Amino acid sequence: MLIHLQLFGWQTFKRVGASLTINRIYKLLLILLITIQLSLFFMVVSLGLWIDQLWNGQIAQLALLAFVYKPVFIVVLIVSGYASIMSMLLFTI
Repeated sequence: MLIHLQLFGWQTFKRVGASLTINRIYKLLLILLITIQLSLFFMVVSLGLWIDQLWNGQIAQLALLAFVYKPVFIVVLIVSGYASIMSMLLFTI
């Protein structure tokens, strides 16, 4: 099955006239896109868990500047979510 998918992908590139170098660059682009999406996903999830602990966990009782941490982490969460959406849109165009 995998051989058929690779053959189909190469036939598509060959039909349009793309060289082997362009095929390698395209695969590298796809790998980078997956890496960016995964890293942004894990960053958003970890920030969300940290915000939850800051509000409801034992860290809320230990943090001296919790009133500063909360808005900063929320802003970072929103910006990173926006960045992940924009990166997906940018690479899919």
